[in-house]
Amino acid sequence: MLASGGGHLECVKLLLRYNCEVDIIDNSSNNALSYACERGHINITQMLLDAGSNKDIITNDLKTPLILASIANQYEIANILIKVNANINAVDINLNSALHYACLNGNLPLAVLLIKNGAILGLTNNIGKSCIDMAIYNHHLYLSYYLQEEGLNIYPNHIRDLNWNRRKNFILFISGCYPNYAIVTKTSTDKVFRDEFIRRIIAKYL
Repeated sequence: MLASGGGHLECVKLLLRYNCEVDIIDNSSNNALSYACERGHINITQMLLDAGSNKDIITNDLKTPLILASIANQYEIANILIKVNANINAVDINLNSALHYACLNGNLPLAVLLIKNGAILGLTNNIGKSCIDMAIYNHHLYLSYYLQEEGLNIYPNHIRDLNWNRRKNFILFISGCYPNYAIVTKTSTDKVFRDEFIRRIIAKYL
């Protein structure tokens, strides 16, 4: 585990050559693969999987290697795990999936990768939050727009819960939903007019 977490490739090779058990766990139920995925050690991750490491092993808080990779924004690691059919919709102790964490971090490429490989869009965690909630409340506009294009809905409370500055920026998304207003919002250079227009849009649709 120490060799894997530290990225010591040659050391891992040597241990595997002497038939070291690949799925030994520590007190948190992390194994060598968990650490390699979390810390982005691509070659070690592939080596451990090739040696038979459990691709869906869970930690004490039910995090799989794919969830750990998503938390750490490890796109290449996630891609490797998906190729060996890791459980893409596994959830942790808080019912967050890998997609939840990708959206929390605003990692659009990772979110696209997960969705294109079968991640369920509508999963909600233990406080009722879906992946689009994670994206919107953390102000990831382009990711929010992508999720809407994939079929998730934006509700009034999503915008209502944002502060004023974030509401102004979120008009980019509203303009995408309501094309009749797009030209005005994108071409207006008068700040007073633009802010008033945004207020009217928010009032109209909230």
